[in-house]
Amino acid sequence: MVLGTRAGGFTPAPTALGTRRARLHAPLQVLWAVTITSGVSAQNVRLSVFATARDYREQSAALAFAGKGGSARLDLSLGRMGVSVTGARISLERSAAAAPDAEPFSLSEVDAAVRFRVVSIVSVEAGGFRRWVDPEPAAQSVSAGRIGIRADYRLAPGADAGIRAGFVGGARFSGGGTAKRGLLLGFGLSYGAARRGVRLTADYDFLRIDRETAGPLGTIAVPIQSHTARLGLALLL
Repeated sequence: MVLGTRAGGFTPAPTALGTRRARLHAPLQVLWAVTITSGVSAQNVRLSVFATARDYREQSAALAFAGKGGSARLDLSLGRMGVSVTGARISLERSAAAAPDAEPFSLSEVDAAVRFRVVSIVSVEAGGFRRWVDPEPAAQSVSAGRIGIRADYRLAPGADAGIRAGFVGGARFSGGGTAKRGLLLGFGLSYGAARRGVRLTADYDFLRIDRETAGPLGTIAVPIQSHTARLGLALLL
């Protein structure tokens, strides 16, 4: 039986294998196109610079400090995934209630985290931070990890808000001691360009680590606590 002809020759019939390949490749090509398109459209790079103020204390008001400095953040989002890295440099002076021998110091800090969006506005987040103090005896240098959740809300066109909460663990201190638990809370607002351009941004963090050390009469509680406020500009690329 003749299956088909064309000018100049015979047109072969498609084989069963070729038909199966065509049926398989078609949906794969559609899936690949959707994945590429959605990935590009969901990509977001944000560079932020902040004026930063911090209130910091160890153990009690006798070791209380306040100061200001600067910080910067790089935030990358791609689909459901996100990565953020924040660096800060802050100079702190003893507060009015601090002991006279409390020594002023500067700190450098790096915080990094990855996140995954599980529903429309809620993400799980894991990361850690490292803080260096200069001079070293003035306060504790600290490193710790954290895990928690964050939620990002669209309040209005161009206006966004975010909150986060996390458990802080695995802390290590330059002066020794241990911490069974810690808490991080944060809140942020931003307003401006929705996709490309400049946004005004502000955020606030509260951090408490319940540090303990061994004393002659048993365990001594020497918690570390800080409040950090940032105000700055973010460039969306």
